[in-house]
Amino acid sequence: MHTFERTARAYEDPAGADWLAADQLSASGIGEFSGQVIPIVGLWGGEGHLRTPDGWRLESRVEEGTVLSCSLIDPNTSTVMTVPLHSITEYRAVSFNPSGRFLLLASTGEVQVMARGRAGER
Repeated sequence: MHTFERTARAYEDPAGADWLAADQLSASGIGEFSGQVIPIVGLWGGEGHLRTPDGWRLESRVEEGTVLSCSLIDPNTSTVMTVPLHSITEYRAVSFNPSGRFLLLASTGEVQVMARGRAGER
């Protein structure tokens, strides 16, 4: 992958595919990740990073794989803010990226990426 070569599976309905776990929350790796089990988040549900390194956290209400509501909780004041879920399609995952700088909102039709300011920025 260090050559910037794109590696992908052929598109197909994953139902019954041998590379997708029965719970649809992990998949067998491909390319340089072959032989590894990779957790996945998205259309079939799953859970990404729910806490940032500096303590912000997410709490979601999920039913049958659909995120119905989500709150963002400030680590310093415990203030609870509603995460805006405004897609016309259902949300399947809301999580932070590993650094906590971005909040990812994944619906069945789109992915929204929200960035927060760096320390000292407004």
